Amino acid sequence: MTQPPSGVSLRPGESVLWTGQPYQGVIALQPLDAVLIPFSLFWAGFAFVWNAAVWFADSPIFFRLFGIPFLAMGIYITIGRFIHNKIIRSKMSYVLTNHRAFIVKNGSTTTVREVPLTPQLRFAKAIRKDGSGSIDFDSAGGNVLGRAFSDPKQAMQFWSGPGSGGDTFYRIENVEHVASLIESVIYPPQDATR
Repeated sequence: MTQPPSGVSLRPGESVLWTGQPYQGVIALQPLDAVLIPFSLFWAGFAFVWNAAVWFADSPIFFRLFGIPFLAMGIYITIGRFIHNKIIRSKMSYVLTNHRAFIVKNGSTTTVREVPLTPQLRFAKAIRKDGSGSIDFDSAGGNVLGRAFSDPKQAMQFWSGPGSGGDTFYRIENVEHVASLIESVIYPPQDATR
């Protein structure tokens, strides 16, 4: 039997069916990046020009200091968020048991999101050409922008990048196999002897 990562406690009769990690590549893009990347380039460019202008024009100290947080934010949303997302994904792991799905984030503290695998659970899978893909356990449904407006925590997640939220098995290998395991737990085969 596979041992689950720290923070995941199994109940009596519960066994691990699968463990995995999100995609570990350096840059993970999401559809929303079609808007976020141009916006971040515009923001960072404007902040850079502003800061260069006030520093080289020998402007008052207030104007020099005023532009620094905007420049720092521009650097983060243009480059830093991809590095931040890579660090988040490197510390995440997934566990699927015969009763629950777990999304584990390790760091200074370990957080564990537990999703009970019941017939009421709604999940969606997205499959890539290479067979990898994502399984979204968001039972609330809706698109990422709708969720962002309804929950401020969700709004920050699209800046920290894909897979950083606590509701998805993000870009896992052989997603069809994992989805079939989830379905077999939610809808177990009926006993043929009945």
